[in-house]
Amino acid sequence: MIAGRTSTDIENSLSSEFEQIANWFNDNNLVITLKKSKMKCVLYGTHQKISGVSRFKVKLQGRKIPVSMFYNYLGVIMDKGLTQRTH
Repeated sequence: MIAGRTSTDIENSLSSEFEQIANWFNDNNLVITLKKSKMKCVLYGTHQKISGVSRFKVKLQGRKIPVSMFYNYLGVIMDKGLTQRTH
């Protein structure tokens, strides 16, 4: 989990962390498969803070990771505001 004051701070921190992970995978002869259905990025926050973010771009190995409005993990749906309205 990454936190920051601005969306740009979060984008830069996430991209940097992902590059470190990719380097570790490469150093250990592992491969990251960037399938759109498997890798997503969700920006969590209050409605006021998220509504001020027009673009959010996170990259891994030069490829943009898709931004989603929610994440489904083991049947639990976590939306961007953590409101549980999608359940």
